[in-house]
Amino acid sequence: MARSARSSGEPEDPRLAQIRALVRATPPEVLDRISGRAPWRRAVSAAWSPPVLLVAALIFTPLYLAYASSAGWPDGTMWSLLLMAMAAGAALTFAGYLRVVDGRPRLGLGGSPCAAVSGFFPVVAALALATTTAPNAAGMPATAAGGWMALGLVLLGLSNRVTGAIMCPPRS
Repeated sequence: MARSARSSGEPEDPRLAQIRALVRATPPEVLDRISGRAPWRRAVSAAWSPPVLLVAALIFTPLYLAYASSAGWPDGTMWSLLLMAMAAGAALTFAGYLRVVDGRPRLGLGGSPCAAVSGFFPVVAALALATTTAPNAAGMPATAAGGWMALGLVLLGLSNRVTGAIMCPPRS
């Protein structure tokens, strides 16, 4: 019946077109399994496009140096890994404010107020590192507890930027 309606030039029922679209839709997870791609790749590419990842890579080193300076230039492998994780999280958080529209980078604050203010968390993490250094001992690095707290703040900002907070939905 529907084929004869299309071939005769009569307009098709819009509800029938919606039903056909629903039947043809295949969930992305199924497509990922069929093509052998990991589902996390789709999530990463949805959160950060390649130009945004390039910006994150460019600001990684200045952020690492800023965190190391705030922490009092600590030594050791644990501190290096901690500072690298903080710099990577902060770089992805700050780069998450960029959106590529028609091939051009644009500033985008995000859907929820919590996602919009998540860039403050990496800044607060640097302050946490600076305040946990010994004030009277010249050259003393920040405490390990301060480093882990700063990493937690950076990861909180990154998670708010990527997902937005459940308790803070977008304004309508």
